[in-house]
Amino acid sequence: MHPLLYPYASRLRGGSRLGLAIVIAAIGGFIYYGGSGKLPFSFGSGSSVADQGTEVAFVELAHGTYSEVSIRKNYLINTPEQLRTLWSMTDAQGDVPNVDFGQYEVLAVFAGDEPTSGYAIAVSDVRDSDAQRFVSVTLSTPGASCVLAPAESQPYQIIEVPVTTLPFAHQDSSKTISCLN
Repeated sequence: MHPLLYPYASRLRGGSRLGLAIVIAAIGGFIYYGGSGKLPFSFGSGSSVADQGTEVAFVELAHGTYSEVSIRKNYLINTPEQLRTLWSMTDAQGDVPNVDFGQYEVLAVFAGDEPTSGYAIAVSDVRDSDAQRFVSVTLSTPGASCVLAPAESQPYQIIEVPVTTLPFAHQDSSKTISCLN
């Protein structure tokens, strides 16, 4: 427990401590996700519909090797402010792109910390079914034949897709890259 709150918490009993813990967690969540510029929107995994539904065209805005996101994470971006925050969390070059958020939304996929260079992440397919927008994500791992820089990396990709009211879901797949030609 935070040392500044300890004197007050020690006077509480049973359910009151639980209530205080819930309030502290809620405030902390708001500060971390809402108040600090971190991105509050994400989309989760779902059942595979990769071969079903209508294909949705997307445009890559950026991809790279280094970001501030250290865990495997997806973000759904709906405002210019969120996009500016996202852009500042990556090594993306150039100005933040102008996105018409009335027509489009932005998806960002992050692989998290990887031990060396040679890793990548990319959206391979986006499809709409009657129930959801399904995003297929491919995580690439360097093969044994690859010569790798020893620097840690955090691969990411940022894409633009048409706006939808469907809930988002994703599925990860893996592939190993051979460096032999």
